[in-house]
Amino acid sequence: MSTESIAEPSEVQRFPGERLQAARLAKGATVEEISGKLHLPGSYIHALENGELDKLPSIVFARGYIRSYAGLIDIDAEEFIGYLDQLYGQPQKTRGVRSVNKVRQQVRVGHPVVRTFSWLIGIVVVVAAPLWWWNTQNATIDPQALMNEVNSVISVETGDGQTLVVSPENQPVAGADAIVVDSNPEANTAISEASVPEKPATQALSEISAAAAPTRNATNVQGQQPVAVTVDAEAAAAEEERQQVRAAALSRLTIDFSGECWVTIRDRDGKSLFNNVRRNGQQVDVTGEAPFSVLLGAANGVTSFRFNDEDVDISPFSKNNVARLTLPLE
Repeated sequence: MSTESIAEPSEVQRFPGERLQAARLAKGATVEEISGKLHLPGSYIHALENGELDKLPSIVFARGYIRSYAGLIDIDAEEFIGYLDQLYGQPQKTRGVRSVNKVRQQVRVGHPVVRTFSWLIGIVVVVAAPLWWWNTQNATIDPQALMNEVNSVISVETGDGQTLVVSPENQPVAGADAIVVDSNPEANTAISEASVPEKPATQALSEISAAAAPTRNATNVQGQQPVAVTVDAEAAAAEEERQQVRAAALSRLTIDFSGECWVTIRDRDGKSLFNNVRRNGQQVDVTGEAPFSVLLGAANGVTSFRFNDEDVDISPFSKNNVARLTLPLE
């Protein structure tokens, strides 16, 4: 019985790129046409046709180039891919991507749970706020603590700068049954001469509070005439005087226009008094603290320019129909 020998295919020594070149020439296509259609440099086409795959950027990219080139010239690309695998090995297989059955999503602001929790917090705040306010306004007062506070030593400052110290009921201060005035030695002598009968601390506090009311009328202990001090009237008079002085210090600028003109006016502090366009028949009338910085975008559109009711000639300050000047003129 004869045996049939099976020939092993010989290993490929180089990439048969000349077959790609032959197929291209059979199509009548040039390298420039192929590279233009594949959007590849001409050097890549020459590298494929010459079997110089090492000149390509990557063997991984070479597979795509071969498939695209073979499909363009109507030949089987898989045969050339097989040659590439024999020369450079099989491509590394990537691990399969496992399907995910359930994806945990982040809870968003509009999620029902978040909305419900937010509503609960809002309701708690709305209910708790009035209760807290009511408790603070209606807090229970301890009578014993109040009496202890009333029975403590009471110090009251009067309108004339004196300090009155009152002791608790039946407990004199500094060994005397009298009110002690510690800010005026003369007052101390005058008041110490008068005996003060024993009174409850609450009654003494009421009398001292009435005596120390802010009347702004101070009576000297030695018998001088009372001096009425009306602070509000003095403050109003001083403010009125300041307003009059300020009004007298303000300057006035009036400009009339016969055409369109841009106007910018700033006072001494750089504050903008006017910054806009004026047209035929319109006027600018401003007051402020001098000196004024004035800019006129179209000086020929100005018919009248008066500073503190005096006419001012702006022509010397106009250049290319734009006037810049500072008032008052030096």
